[in-house]
Amino acid sequence: MVAIDIRFVAGHYHATPWGRHVNEGEVEWPPSPWRILRALIFTWHQKAAHDVDRQTMVDVVTKLAGCLPYYALPRASAAHTRHYMPVYSGSTTKVFDARHVVDHNDTLTVAWQQVELDGAERAALRVLVERLGYLGRAESWVEARLVDDGESRETPVRPLDEGEVADSDVVRVLAPESPAAFAAWCVLQQGDAKGAKGKKKGDGLPASIFDALLADTGDLRKAGWSQPPGSRFVEYARPRQKVTSVPPARVGRATALPTVARFCVASAARPSLRETVSVAERVHTSLVARSDGLPVFSGKRDGEVLAGHGHVHVFCEANLDRGVSHITLYAPMGFDEAAQRALGGLRQVWGRGGHELLLVLLGVGQPSDFAGVNPRAGQCPIFAESRVWVSRTPFVPTRHPKSSRSGEPRLDDRGLHIGGAEHDLLRLLAEAGFPEPNAVSPVSDTLLGGHCTSWLDFRTERSRGDGRRGTARGRGFRLEFDRPVRGPIALGYGSHFGLGLFVPDEGGTSA
Repeated sequence: MVAIDIRFVAGHYHATPWGRHVNEGEVEWPPSPWRILRALIFTWHQKAAHDVDRQTMVDVVTKLAGCLPYYALPRASAAHTRHYMPVYSGSTTKVFDARHVVDHNDTLTVAWQQVELDGAERAALRVLVERLGYLGRAESWVEARLVDDGESRETPVRPLDEGEVADSDVVRVLAPESPAAFAAWCVLQQGDAKGAKGKKKGDGLPASIFDALLADTGDLRKAGWSQPPGSRFVEYARPRQKVTSVPPARVGRATALPTVARFCVASAARPSLRETVSVAERVHTSLVARSDGLPVFSGKRDGEVLAGHGHVHVFCEANLDRGVSHITLYAPMGFDEAAQRALGGLRQVWGRGGHELLLVLLGVGQPSDFAGVNPRAGQCPIFAESRVWVSRTPFVPTRHPKSSRSGEPRLDDRGLHIGGAEHDLLRLLAEAGFPEPNAVSPVSDTLLGGHCTSWLDFRTERSRGDGRRGTARGRGFRLEFDRPVRGPIALGYGSHFGLGLFVPDEGGTSA
């Protein structure tokens, strides 16, 4: 048996069944086998392609597609909101946003009772499951785990046999055809007459169930398919009272607001990390507009600039190549419910050269929820703990170097040029509460896509807004502390927009 436990960490699940309009208010419950397999494939593409080879991925998906899963569903209550959404014409349209509300501590179990995976396949599935960020719409954040061998699960929600009459609620969900049935169906389609929109139905058919699950929904509808090729509708017997109209008991909230929101960049054309200031400004502008100027995004309250650095920092990450792969927001003052709604609605920002920057919210939480030095595992090095940190984007000083009347540099007790880059860096580190490093050494560049990239290649000026900036150009440094310190470390001019960002030097990382 192969089983997955899924927990909806935000306490709600959004998913419209195939063939239904969002304004009908229907929610797919249980999540369809088709949706679950597509979610695993998306996770593989975005977070695990370097750790799981394609053939293993194909083998896992093919085995899971060949067997209908059973489910154990948590108690859920139906809920909805009605609101207006902007459309491209400048007008608005009213939408009915339905969802299921669940206790965030409850677990949904999906079990393929007749499937057996070998060691490599099971290891691959474990990687995918642990990196699954959401199921359904992007705001349906989840944490998932692969159930270990030997653990038992009761799964009363089962597929109905043909012609069976169930003494329970019957729900219809989309599932993949078995590989054998799909192959036979393809043979029939190849011999059919012309189908949708004058094309032969056999034209462009996916070669396998795996390829069928990759198909874009919009493309399928444009091609005239009433449902995805390789799919079928299956009826499930769901015990009554699993969905009610009465909300479950309110779960006590944690006292601390989430301070981190992490996005994956889903665009094919991704900007270079050298443009971090420009990208961060666009994200910042979008969130200020979307939230109607909430202080956590605007940095202002009642028109007055907030003291300190509690409002949002926008960090760009290029973990695998030159392109920005993730955008991580950090706000020590925390994201309240209104701020989280704005984050959940951020799907894209405008890009350069006509390419929109598409974003997928992976989750919100605390720095420790994301910290780690393995980006291929979906971890965020910015929040890791390390004894040694190195510049990832250029540090731009906020002060000007001081000189005597004779033109000689003014030095402090350590022999550092007062107002110089290193002197300003140490001052800002102390102001941010970090210990004084044992050693500070200059770094001439950073590695992007296997190439050394000079700090001079980075954009270091904001296109709008204020910010204290010295005359010195951007510099890079390596910091060595006597004990591990926890990130983020972002200092200097433009630090709220991705400049002056440090990441752990792997040789000095402890956790």
